[in-house]
Amino acid sequence: FDGGLRDPLLLSLAGNPWRDVLDAIELHDGGRTRIDPLRIDLAASDDVWTGSVSGQVETDHASMTTGVHVEDVNARIEGKIDLTSDGVEVDLDVARADARVRKANAHGLTGAIRSASTQEAPHRMSIGPLAGEMGGGRIVIEGTAGDVDGRWGASVLLRNAHLEALFPSDDDEGTDDEQATGVVDASLFLRGRAGASSETRGVGDFRVMDGHLKTLPALVAVQQVLHLSLPVVAAIGFIDVDFLIIGGTALLNDIRLASGGSGRGNFSLTGSGEFNLETFDVDARLRPRGQWPIISDVIGAVQDHFYQISMTGHVGDPKVDVVVFPGRASAGRNR
Repeated sequence: FDGGLRDPLLLSLAGNPWRDVLDAIELHDGGRTRIDPLRIDLAASDDVWTGSVSGQVETDHASMTTGVHVEDVNARIEGKIDLTSDGVEVDLDVARADARVRKANAHGLTGAIRSASTQEAPHRMSIGPLAGEMGGGRIVIEGTAGDVDGRWGASVLLRNAHLEALFPSDDDEGTDDEQATGVVDASLFLRGRAGASSETRGVGDFRVMDGHLKTLPALVAVQQVLHLSLPVVAAIGFIDVDFLIIGGTALLNDIRLASGGSGRGNFSLTGSGEFNLETFDVDARLRPRGQWPIISDVIGAVQDHFYQISMTGHVGDPKVDVVVFPGRASAGRNR
């Protein structure tokens, strides 16, 4: 069989329940799916068709969404659809799948996608755990889809990935800037409803350790403002961000960038901001902190002004500025 998973042949066999399953995980294959070999076993009783459709499925640049939009899904799947008088039961064993989330590529995903129907949600699907490689680390995806009213839930765990592989630089830019590096751990827990991205809610964290990060312009700006030398303001090597997700925006409630690979250095930037999940643009304000007397907790209040570091633009290469708030520092400290 060469065609689409929404092809009239498959829909004539499995009916609307099969369409509902595809809608639950928002799967689209552009009519580029191949099933070879394909086996169809059918029996009719009292005008009701029962049986099964099975085969080895290969997708070509498909896409699906269960909280996270995944593109360029090239997968080899051992699939079976059981046709019963109550609907369809889906059993998909993912032998291997490659996919893309924005610029980050996942490779060698394996696991299962199976029906987990209930009386209230007859088309409910259980996804994973699907485990594979992303950015040189291990990624595990797990979730449910097609619950009551199209509700879904998903979790994504990433461990020991490489920052430069997750956010590769654009070679076409011809830049000689040194690439940001570091070891990445991240987690994401989401829930929402199919076709209603504004209802998506979630929590997560993102951590980079042992890094050499492309936030060097921020350090240069801090040096200029505070008249400090490079040995004092050491290179940022650690990032820790906790966030909440509301619709298409991640609220970065707690941001910490610090010197030292584990964040235990003598200089840090702390703050909060927002992150656009569609464009990967960040808008954050950070306050400098230090452990020496010359870099005390009032490091951001010098020369009779308050200073913050502003970071805006794409997360892989943000624009960094110094934001000056008029007013005497002494007045702020006396409040």
